[in-house]
Amino acid sequence: MNKLTVINGMLALIGEAPVNTLEEPDGVTAKAIRILDDEVIMMQGKNYWFNQYPALLPLDTNNEIMLPSNVSRVDANNTSIIQRGLKLYNKYNNTFVFATPIRVSLTVTLSFEELPLTARLLVKATAEWFYEMQEQGDNSISNALRYTMDRCNTMFQDENLQQQNNNVFNNPEVAERANRQVLGGGSLAHDVRGY
Repeated sequence: MNKLTVINGMLALIGEAPVNTLEEPDGVTAKAIRILDDEVIMMQGKNYWFNQYPALLPLDTNNEIMLPSNVSRVDANNTSIIQRGLKLYNKYNNTFVFATPIRVSLTVTLSFEELPLTARLLVKATAEWFYEMQEQGDNSISNALRYTMDRCNTMFQDENLQQQNNNVFNNPEVAERANRQVLGGGSLAHDVRGY
């Protein structure tokens, strides 16, 4: 499933003819492209198994740390280090200059074609529903599209849980709390289990 196929499906919902290319689109096609592109970005606003990864970011020749152009979020595990545009910024020292490379977790925005299948299906279903609601607002069609969107969301969330392998032993928040307890002399069992 590629972007052109999805756009043609969106156009078919409102009775428009399919297009052969997404270059130089007319008004109706341009709106469908914009809605799909917006959904791709919005869907990836959270961290998922496919768009988040650890990285050691090097210093450039000015001792600044540049970010890749597709980075949407940076977590440096340090509240003083934040993203400003496509650079890291130390808000405590009020500077872009760093002494050493910084280890971070990056969240990136991928193109539609780079998304895993369940994510593409969810983006497609959401974009179709939103496009149909804006263009026609037919309740029976909207309800059917909403049902499809809900099914796609369930499939996506199931895969997200499987891929992330979430449990108490690999949860970063629990690990941080456990590390504080061990270093502080507290009881790890008490902190993790709550008794």
